[in-house]
Amino acid sequence: GTMSPNALLAEVFFYFKWLAVLANVFLGLCIVFYTKRGGRYLLEKEKVAFFIAHPDDEALFFVPTLSTIMQRSKENRFLLCISSGDYEGLGEKRKSELQNSTKAFGFRPNNVEIIDRSELKDGPTNAWDPSLLSSVMTEFIDRHKITLAITFDNHGVSGHNNHKAIREAFTKKISVSV
Repeated sequence: GTMSPNALLAEVFFYFKWLAVLANVFLGLCIVFYTKRGGRYLLEKEKVAFFIAHPDDEALFFVPTLSTIMQRSKENRFLLCISSGDYEGLGEKRKSELQNSTKAFGFRPNNVEIIDRSELKDGPTNAWDPSLLSSVMTEFIDRHKITLAITFDNHGVSGHNNHKAIREAFTKKISVSV
């Protein structure tokens, strides 16, 4: 049989909605960090750091940017993961997965850090203190002399509270000029 006009419209709307969501996520992740100075892209000299909440965030949200960064020297790319991702008791497995993922993206092992503090536990309802986050992230930025920081958008991409806390710490608390 044939589909009623209302059923057809509902199905078209369903697919259009998901296409719009995917396009929005893609556009949100296309972080514009190419600026020009003297005709050269700054990215060539930047010390780039990704700030994520959980192991797997790099793969879920930052693959296009990581693919671009892969063309840089290994010494100039860094990643700070705030939690071990132990929400479901899989923290050790997820830490190992992050190490494998960052290795595949060409990060040096000593340029990838996972913070695993009791005050910063993974969980959609766990509130992370922006002052503590900014302190942890500022220390990382200063220690590695980071010049370009990449993290979540204002909505944490997926709306996760831990993602939004990282962005909030950056926008309101980080006291260095990156």
